[in-house]
Amino acid sequence: MQKKFFLTLNILLLAALLTCTYVYMEITGKLVMKGITASCFVALGLVNLTYAALTKPRKLAFPVVLAFGLCFAMAGDLLLGWNFILGAGLFALGHILYAAAMYTRQRFDKLDALMSLVMFVIAMAILTFTPNLTFSDPVMRIVCYVYAVIISCMAGKAVSGFLRERTLTNSLLALGSVMFYFSDVMLLLAWFAGAGRWADVCCLCTYFPGQGILAHVCYHHVRENAA
Repeated sequence: MQKKFFLTLNILLLAALLTCTYVYMEITGKLVMKGITASCFVALGLVNLTYAALTKPRKLAFPVVLAFGLCFAMAGDLLLGWNFILGAGLFALGHILYAAAMYTRQRFDKLDALMSLVMFVIAMAILTFTPNLTFSDPVMRIVCYVYAVIISCMAGKAVSGFLRERTLTNSLLALGSVMFYFSDVMLLLAWFAGAGRWADVCCLCTYFPGQGILAHVCYHHVRENAA
């Protein structure tokens, strides 16, 4: 009964997240709606943290650390338009917590470093060779390069985890992380390369669902690690 109850909550919150994403993109782009949309994935993470607390699985640290990461991601999202550097900093902290959560599930492996390097090379190529990509402030460029290192480590760890152990939880972690990585690339193109609305749409269509997938992962982690 408990398992079905929390699964139902997960489905309802994921549906609410997708609905709010559409409303934010197509009907109103106001900050309030953005906050409501982001609160859906935070609520999903907290619901699954509650499920973990009640179930008491092995590796309880994973849902705890991931929930903190979701909260920082929401804060970074809301502050990004007001102060890019502060918002990017909070996002980066969220990525660090996501990676830390993954390391509570799997210890470091050489493949983690290799996949992180691959992700970083892709990010650097985009930052270096994208036409019309310009930064009005040199500090912005430095922030983006540092951010590229952090998100590459997070996404690389997620992909490596999937390649090492192909469970449902690791599959969703990799999918959500790569979607987050891609959404940040689209954000970069939209804000600094003048890519236009198509990049904004791609950013939002992968960012919010990607966060939802990461929040939903905790449900499957609890089931896989039931004591």
